[in-house]
Amino acid sequence: MKYEQIIYDVANKLDYKKIHEVMVILDWHWASSNGVPNQGELFENACYLLNSAYQEFQDTKVDGWIATGGFRSYCGKGADLLSSTSEDPENVDLRIAFEISEADNYQ
Repeated sequence: MKYEQIIYDVANKLDYKKIHEVMVILDWHWASSNGVPNQGELFENACYLLNSAYQEFQDTKVDGWIATGGFRSYCGKGADLLSSTSEDPENVDLRIAFEISEADNYQ
C-alpha cells in the first residue's frame, strides 16, 4: 500500500462532524478559514499534517510530532522497523488526534 493511501485511511478514522461541532461551540476560527473550518477543511488539514509528519520522518528518520489548529500528527518507526533493518517507507507508526486541552510539567 502506498503511503498516500495510508495517510488517507488514517485521516478517515477521525470524526470530523464531532470535531466541527466542538469548534462551533468554542467559536474556534482558523486564520486560513472564513470562520470555523468546515469538515472538508478539517479533513484536508489532517491529511496535510499527516503527510508533513511522514515526510519529516522520511527525511530525518527521527520520530516526531507536528501540530496546528487543534490537530497533532505523529510519525515514527513502525513495529517491524524496531526489530529489523527494513527500510520500507510504508512501515511507520502514523497517528493523528484533535486536542482541545493539554498540560505538562515543562515551563
